[in-house]
Amino acid sequence: MEDFLALINELTGDDGKIDAAVLTQRISEPVARLQEQTAQADALRLQEKKRFALMELLVRSGANDVDYLLFKLTDLARFDADGNLLEPDALIADAKERFPDFFSSGRRRLSGVRPGEGDSGSSLGIEEFGRMSFRERLKLFEDDPDLYRSLKAAE
Repeated sequence: MEDFLALINELTGDDGKIDAAVLTQRISEPVARLQEQTAQADALRLQEKKRFALMELLVRSGANDVDYLLFKLTDLARFDADGNLLEPDALIADAKERFPDFFSSGRRRLSGVRPGEGDSGSSLGIEEFGRMSFRERLKLFEDDPDLYRSLKAAE
């Protein structure tokens, strides 16, 4: 903008008038450069809009590694002229089929036994019974009263 103001001041004559032909000739190059910069900035904004739309879809779909999937799906994703994602459900279905390990399928529970709840495979001995706390002995009495009585008698 300052360039344009300086150019206008330079071209203004003593009478305060500017020759339109000279102004058009001198402004044509900066205007063309400004239009090119604007077009490049618009193209970058459109690319970023597309990238963020795809990223948002992946996050909402439970993707674990969004950056990797963004890299893989950028060529597969289709967008309209405004950068809006077309057929997002089909894209996610295809992505989950191609890359199933990169999507979480809800909460995964580990199967097995929690510590302290499992059966060690051996019967409880007198030494283990002697190291048991009151609560552990009470639980043993509730779970297996016959074993508790036999260990208590042997103690």
